[in-house]
Amino acid sequence: MIQYVSQPKKTMDEEGNRYLTGVNCVADVAMQSFMATKRLYGKDTGTFFYQYTQSFSPEEELTPAQAHEIGLELAERFFPGCEVLVATHVDRAHIHNHIIFNSTNLDCDRKFRDFWFSGIALQ
Repeated sequence: MIQYVSQPKKTMDEEGNRYLTGVNCVADVAMQSFMATKRLYGKDTGTFFYQYTQSFSPEEELTPAQAHEIGLELAERFFPGCEVLVATHVDRAHIHNHIIFNSTNLDCDRKFRDFWFSGIALQ
């Protein structure tokens, strides 16, 4: 999943700006970072990470940069202390963000549990 959402053909606009950012991790090695955190705390079984998709209507006339900033703000507010990858896809008429976050937070004081099926669990 991380490989799919990170594709340059999906995250890069016509001017060569790439909309792929890691929060508490480096975007280009997010998967390795997520897994290193899990191994560090012995949490490398079960659900590894979750994904949310945040879509915008073409009528909203947001720029890719604006959509990406909104995705980053959501990631920082909703997932404090977590490694998060925000990938803004600009290859469709509707700009959308893929927000993938590690189920194990950096302090390992808790692991995200999706009791209400609010996200897509990825293993």
